[in-house]
Amino acid sequence: MTPTNQKLNAEEKKLLTAMNKGEFISAMKPEEKNYWEKVARKSPVLRERKQGIQIRLNPEIIDQAKVLAAHEGIPYQTKIQSLVHQWINDPKSQTLLKSLK
Repeated sequence: MTPTNQKLNAEEKKLLTAMNKGEFISAMKPEEKNYWEKVARKSPVLRERKQGIQIRLNPEIIDQAKVLAAHEGIPYQTKIQSLVHQWINDPKSQTLLKSLK
């Protein structure tokens, strides 16, 4: 989940891989995490940059996304957005996008 215009060194790549595998655990207390999640949701910057869509998914996929999101302590829509973001920023996807422009 890095910006496409950013180069990572070996240590940063290792940390990113570990983060994407869920190897990090939040040190925040639940009430702190809830507070910052509310602050982030109210941020006008975040609201302005996102566009709502409708998508039909198999209920089993939604249930699995909810389980994974709950394990990470985030809303399942955020988890789905994260997975789409990872897919779009995958080197193969980026190569394909460049070839289609």
